[in-house]
Amino acid sequence: MHSCTFCDKKFHRKDHLKNHLHTHDPNKVLFRCTECGKVYNTKPGYKKHIAMHAAASGELVCKICERECENTEALLQHIKSHSGKSSVTKEKKHQCEHCDRKFYTRKDVRRHMVVHTGRKRLLMPDLWPAVRPEGPPGPPHSQEPRGQRSTDTG
Repeated sequence: MHSCTFCDKKFHRKDHLKNHLHTHDPNKVLFRCTECGKVYNTKPGYKKHIAMHAAASGELVCKICERECENTEALLQHIKSHSGKSSVTKEKKHQCEHCDRKFYTRKDVRRHMVVHTGRKRLLMPDLWPAVRPEGPPGPPHSQEPRGQRSTDTG
């Protein structure tokens, strides 16, 4: 578990904590709604909020992508799609081979595998030998800058 040092919030993933830490940055840019005064830390969150006001006032064009909808209910549903949230419930189809947990994506399963193996290398499939059909895997990084590698075959 990863804990925020500024408040009591806890996160299962380090990258989620990292995103959260931006909310405590004293130099962050804030977006304030001129209609209701609500403040947002991110521009996408603010734009979605503005789009919701427009939809509630009867507009049928999405303020985020300019898509026209048939009615207010359809527009409100469409606006939710901009945040990855929709009325369609996603199914966790990808099961871990080592336990009963299921995940939305294969990437989530690979991230979870660290629990079983302790190896973070599973998170970088481009380093897997099976994924490198061009021959045996080389070192993950060359010491020479890109474009200056030796082409000498001896």
